Amino acid sequence: METGRSDIWHKESVVQRGSGFNQYRVRIDISGLSQPAASLLSQAAVGDASQRCGEIWGTKCKVLVGPPEYAHGKHPGLTLRKLAAENSTTLPSVLERLAQDPYQAVRSGVATNSSTPSSALERLARDPSWVVRHGVVGNSGIPPIILERLAQDPDPGIRFKVVMNSSTPSSALERLAQDNDKHVRRLVAGSSSTSSSILESLARDPSWVVRNVVAGNSNTPPSALERLAQDRRLDVRRGVAGNRSTPPSTIERLLRDPRTAEVAADNPSLPAATRAMWQLTTQ
Repeated sequence: METGRSDIWHKESVVQRGSGFNQYRVRIDISGLSQPAASLLSQAAVGDASQRCGEIWGTKCKVLVGPPEYAHGKHPGLTLRKLAAENSTTLPSVLERLAQDPYQAVRSGVATNSSTPSSALERLARDPSWVVRHGVVGNSGIPPIILERLAQDPDPGIRFKVVMNSSTPSSALERLAQDNDKHVRRLVAGSSSTSSSILESLARDPSWVVRNVVAGNSNTPPSALERLAQDRRLDVRRGVAGNRSTPPSTIERLLRDPRTAEVAADNPSLPAATRAMWQLTTQ
């Protein structure tokens, strides 16, 4: 919110009377207020704007009746709550309450907010909406223990994001390395955070797509690369041939295979003398 403006208008449906709605527009004059407007808004977001108005702004706030057609289908204070949910200056106690909001759009805002407390993120990690859970896994402040939980999420897209999160603990990656979805395992195989022991295990993966990514990972241990150099898939063997971490003896063996020779010859880990000899023999 721009604190330099003196008049800020929010259209809010705040009161239901009888069978119809009365539409209220809350005029907020923030000039001369010492407390940041965003913080004030966050307090207003958890209550009825027509009631909270006087508590927060006193005489500086005026509630005006507007056209009732604006209110149809709107939940009281939805716009205001959504703004507060997404604002990094919103009070943690307010974010806790907004994490239980009935509207997905509000909960999604809380889920992506870097200021959201861990307790609220833990609740939102179990949210029935996959959109909200996607927001949680992408939150820069997400604790590793919540990433552990989301590593078991039924949505593969969320598990993808867990793999790509640099804060994901090794224990979660170990679980995801056994995921039923080969594309999740492929991401684990290509992650720079994946341990050598997990890569060793993935080198035996039934999917050649996963093994191919392991073959190209510079963190893959030499023992796994030696095994993959004998893989039945040419793509995998070529991946090993081009990996700088492949032992020179393994590169030399792949150099003798015409299907992998060119890739192996370009590997900077191949001894210069061996490369020169290969170039002479192929001329």
